[in-house]
Amino acid sequence: VAGASLPILLALAGKSLIRRARDGRFALHDLLRQFAGEKLDSDPEARAAVQRRFAAYYGDRLARLEPDLKGQAQIAALDAIEAEIDHVRLAWMLAIGHRYDPARRRLLNGLVRFYTMRARLQASVEMLSGTLDYLHRQFLPAEERDLTALIEVFQGLNLLRLSRNQQASALYQTAMPVVRQ
Repeated sequence: VAGASLPILLALAGKSLIRRARDGRFALHDLLRQFAGEKLDSDPEARAAVQRRFAAYYGDRLARLEPDLKGQAQIAALDAIEAEIDHVRLAWMLAIGHRYDPARRRLLNGLVRFYTMRARLQASVEMLSGTLDYLHRQFLPAEERDLTALIEVFQGLNLLRLSRNQQASALYQTAMPVVRQ
């Protein structure tokens, strides 16, 4: 329902195709979600387009929240991300797995900031560790290695905060030649 206007959302809710939660957000009925998923499974191009829009939506959402994360609306912005964290993490996995740019960078910046500000270093370490494991198994063109290096730097910062200095140092040594270019 992302990107739909309020009148369209209300019309869909009136037909019981979506429901409005207490927090004012709209959600697709589970049976409709399953049906839509099956339809997308039969059309890989449509599935890829939906996944790309999904990742872009959440990347843009985090980018729009970034000024609030740095300002007086910080708590509200963190709460907004918290309310959608499962979708944001899914968008991150899709963006990484399918190389959706600029969603990857927007999601990375927003997720790292969110995890840091909410003191969820272990969750950040796990997310970035899984991402780095995946990326290190891929053949990445030179222009994409800078993203991996940036993730390594963020992961190094997380590891330093957790007093895992040797692991952080190893990541920095890997990342810095790429970062300096």
